[in-house]
Amino acid sequence: MIALVLIVFGYVAFAWFTATISSSMTVSRLEGEIRGPEDLGGKRVATVKGSTSEAYLQHLPAVQIRAVDTIDQAYSALEAGQVAAVVYDFPVLSHYANGEGQDKVRLTGPVFQREAYGIVFPEGSKWREPVNQVLLQLSEQGGYDRLYLKWFGRAPN
Repeated sequence: MIALVLIVFGYVAFAWFTATISSSMTVSRLEGEIRGPEDLGGKRVATVKGSTSEAYLQHLPAVQIRAVDTIDQAYSALEAGQVAAVVYDFPVLSHYANGEGQDKVRLTGPVFQREAYGIVFPEGSKWREPVNQVLLQLSEQGGYDRLYLKWFGRAPN
């Protein structure tokens, strides 16, 4: 009787141990090895020359920066396995990952550094006020969120 209990307990313990190791390895493989900026050290990372992303990467230790002329060159380097990641503006990366790059690349980790966008007009431009009014109206009526969802695949936060 004791041997039977030990055998059943042994099967359960072995199955639990195997399942734990398998799920841990699967989650690790699904998440990838880059989950945030702290994981970029020692890896080749593509970004666009002269961008704020390049400046950001220069402050991270041991990141091997591959600065390219266009974001499309960065995507090509990633898909060819020449770099481990691409760091650039979230809306641009999100649009690519949810469109042309779908099933080839994926976004990972949090936004590394929040930055605001702006629209620049010459001083005294007649377009400043009408554009501000339309942007405010889009924001208040939910149009901005709908556009964001359409082009970037998830609601803005």
